[in-house]
Amino acid sequence: MWAVVAFRHHRRLAADLRERVQCNSRWDTMSNDTIIWTQGGIAEVPLQRFTGRIGAIEVATVEYDGSNRLWTWWSPLAEDIWGHAQEPEGAKQAAELWLRNWLENFRPFFEAGR
Repeated sequence: MWAVVAFRHHRRLAADLRERVQCNSRWDTMSNDTIIWTQGGIAEVPLQRFTGRIGAIEVATVEYDGSNRLWTWWSPLAEDIWGHAQEPEGAKQAAELWLRNWLENFRPFFEAGR
């Protein structure tokens, strides 16, 4: 049962990404607004946490790690994928770079759908 749910989730993710990722002659060219970053908050108090989405799909999270004084990024799309940066913008850029490189693995799938 889990395999069916995961397969459906990945098909939906792939379809959403295929529609939203701007592909030119080079696959690694994405528009600047492909990932929409929103800052989390509680009771209108901003948190040191940003969530990156492509459409309705959450693709990355950036959060301040106070014990290490670094911004940590990770993605729910793959296990054991994370990194650190000194500033939130650097962590967002690293997450976006990882996403572009990870999507490269799916190039045959996306190109077959054209």
